[in-house]
Amino acid sequence: MDKALHTAASFPFRVLCWLIDMFLLAALFGFVILFILQFTHSPKLLHWGWIVGLKRVGDPVLAEISSWVRMDWPADMGFSFIPIVMAFFTWLVNIAVDGIFLKGSSIFSKIGRSFQPPAGGRIRPL
Repeated sequence: MDKALHTAASFPFRVLCWLIDMFLLAALFGFVILFILQFTHSPKLLHWGWIVGLKRVGDPVLAEISSWVRMDWPADMGFSFIPIVMAFFTWLVNIAVDGIFLKGSSIFSKIGRSFQPPAGGRIRPL
């Protein structure tokens, strides 16, 4: 297989890897930010557009997860470790997904090498 053809064939795979990786990293940072927002902060922070969007998406997710372990989100008193635990699990999932994609990438490279012409540069007809 020609190198350009190999690159074109693996392009959708690489784009999928990148999209999933960016989604997981955004989720990880979102959970960390939701954890940090439990502590004393300026009330003006809650009016920033991206914080409002993060809370609109993240709070229902954390409320559902906290209901599985019979906890409240947002925490009534003090703070909750649920966002930081979810950030940790998201990080572990990111590591696992990266390992799977690395394995898939090595499979693509092996397939590409298997279609290389012999050293003489000519393929014998069948």
